[in-house]
Amino acid sequence: MILLTQAFLDRNSLARYRVARISIRIMAVLSALCLMLWYLVPLAFPLNEDALAGPPPSVLILDNQGNPLHHQARKDYYLSESTPLDGIPQSLIDATLAAEDKRFHDHGGVDILANLRAIKDSIEAERLVSGASTVTQQTIKLTTGSPARTFKTKIIEALSARHLEISYTKQEILACYLNHLDYGNLTQGPRQASLHYFGKELSELSLAQTALLAGLPQAPSRHNPRRNPNNAKKRRDWVLERMQITCDYPSTQIQRAINEPIQLIPRRSHQLQTQLAQLAVAHRTPGSRTIRTSIDSKLQATVERTLAEEVAKLHHQHVNNGAVVVIDNHTRQVSALVGTADFSAESGQINAALTPRSPGSVLKPFTYLLAIEKLHYSPATILADVPTQYAGIRGPEAFVNYDRKHRGPVSLHSALGNSLNVPAVRTLNALGGPRALHSFLQQLGFSTLTEKPSHYGLGLTLGSGPVTLIDVTNGFASIACQGSHTDYILFPDDQTTMPKRVCSAESAYLIASILTDNLARSATFGNNSQLRLPFPCAVKTGTSSDFRDNFCVGFTTDFTVGVWVGNLSNQPMKGTSGVTGAGPVFHQVMLDLHKNRPAHWLKKPANVLAIQIDPHTGKRLAPSHPRFPLSIHTFTNKDRIPKWANHLDYSQNGQVYLNDRFTHWLSETPQPPFIADQTRQHDVPLRVLSPARDATYLLDPDLPDRGAYLSLISNDPESTEWSSTSLEIIDHHKSPTLILTEGDHQVTAHHRATGKSSTIRFSVREL
Repeated sequence: MILLTQAFLDRNSLARYRVARISIRIMAVLSALCLMLWYLVPLAFPLNEDALAGPPPSVLILDNQGNPLHHQARKDYYLSESTPLDGIPQSLIDATLAAEDKRFHDHGGVDILANLRAIKDSIEAERLVSGASTVTQQTIKLTTGSPARTFKTKIIEALSARHLEISYTKQEILACYLNHLDYGNLTQGPRQASLHYFGKELSELSLAQTALLAGLPQAPSRHNPRRNPNNAKKRRDWVLERMQITCDYPSTQIQRAINEPIQLIPRRSHQLQTQLAQLAVAHRTPGSRTIRTSIDSKLQATVERTLAEEVAKLHHQHVNNGAVVVIDNHTRQVSALVGTADFSAESGQINAALTPRSPGSVLKPFTYLLAIEKLHYSPATILADVPTQYAGIRGPEAFVNYDRKHRGPVSLHSALGNSLNVPAVRTLNALGGPRALHSFLQQLGFSTLTEKPSHYGLGLTLGSGPVTLIDVTNGFASIACQGSHTDYILFPDDQTTMPKRVCSAESAYLIASILTDNLARSATFGNNSQLRLPFPCAVKTGTSSDFRDNFCVGFTTDFTVGVWVGNLSNQPMKGTSGVTGAGPVFHQVMLDLHKNRPAHWLKKPANVLAIQIDPHTGKRLAPSHPRFPLSIHTFTNKDRIPKWANHLDYSQNGQVYLNDRFTHWLSETPQPPFIADQTRQHDVPLRVLSPARDATYLLDPDLPDRGAYLSLISNDPESTEWSSTSLEIIDHHKSPTLILTEGDHQVTAHHRATGKSSTIRFSVREL
């Protein structure tokens, strides 16, 4: 019996031993599986390393001192700026963990208890009702997107969270999480949220403000403090109470925070700077989140305010927009660039400083600068302001002054100062036509004159070619720099061009001296216009022929300022010129620039001499001369000093003798101060204005007489005889006229006085 019992016990012990051994093996396998599941399997789920390095930053535009000028949103419209964990206040970290994951420092990426509770609740509800996601799991979601919420995605999320915990420290995970959080109103990351809502750095936030931020990511729209302040306060107070429980914050401190009202800064408008930012994005260095500009932020704000105020005053003149460019002449850096007076106005989103517009008379200084350089003109050179026609690609072109009057002999000094059209056109023609000015402007960096010179014609000097305000301003800066040209600089980190000389310092000074002479423009603009400043300042205005554009551009030694006002909608302004439209803006900006900085004027080159001249002969007048009170003070090169006036220049009763350039003008409108002297001849080449050289004329059966009558026109009609071997010439309405027939033809103009001839070939075709 004893032996049987002993045998039974041995078998029983052996069975228990076998069970225990199997159990140990099973436990070992399970433990190994758990360890694999906890440490090895998660490694099979890849992490988004690029996203974990931080969210894509939005671009920060900096001023010339490195201060933020504008924050340009990303393509998804979010503003984002990552902040290291040591730059985030402990109170914001505590508030975030109290609200989102109080056991963050105790779990390994997955909160088992919370997940079991979530699974139980979801099974009972037969749907996913509680995420129980830890900060680590939320970081995975933030860096990999937001797929549909299913059990499968939750398992993948949990395993990926374990991978994250294995590979990164808690501090790295927490920093990544905070910088990826959406704080509402298109702000990402705590620093950007702090700036948006409170206008403060993170270190300046109160406890109540950190709690408000910490409560937003759970539901940014529902807790939006701008739209739902009550919901935001309830959420903030709940976060504060959680902080007292989980982080042992004193109850008195929590209560003070609860009693603190929510005070947000107004939503900031960056509309004006948005134009600058759009321009800057193309200049961003790959991998950099900042773009450095040459903009002086204080000056930029002042110019923006001035432009808005002055354009508002012009509302009743149908002026809706404007732009201003300020260039530092010493560095060629753009100190201010304002592309619109009102971003919300019609066409206000267009950067007018970079938009081609008709400049009017603003380009005349460049024509006269060329004449001084190429034709050896001087401010004393006498130009003919008389009725003038020239051949153009569209037929004869007649040019008139703004007041439709002609003044006869005028000095270059007076012609430029009073912005006369006819002398400028005649000067450009003397230079060989529009090609000379077109080439010179392109040399100065005018980027919008892309057509052939003939497309613009001689009217190029009057503004027939569209230009941008910034190009014009930099062109004037080259005159201010006495002929030294370089590209303007808006982004200092870009490669800059080397300066090049485009004209002599003497020529630039002569033009500048005219533009700064208030007396030189007084006949047209008055003595006390907006162009007059309490310090030497060169200035030129321009108004387009259709009154859609006003320009005013000028300079001192230190700064060049360009102003445009008008309508980008191409609606005409009402009773507004460059002086009354753009002029007041220019005046105020120049005063602001030199408020705390004395204005200086250009140094006179050694080869330039001051002189007093007769305004109608261009000759020098001595103080003892009877006409000296009428003299003009101007400058000239020492190698181009005019002769002294003498008795041969005037009649016995003091009238000024004029050469034959002015004969026709005098015969049409006799002028008492002048008298014609036929012995004084001025050799003017014969020019045929119609027909145009190498033109093709069409005979149209729908036109009266099929359009077969073509007037013959020259620059001296009274002295011109016409002949043609293939076409009949008749007297039609007291004008020589060709009767056109199909074929290739030629017509010859013969000048009776000089004996010179000019032959023009052209074609006629049936339509």
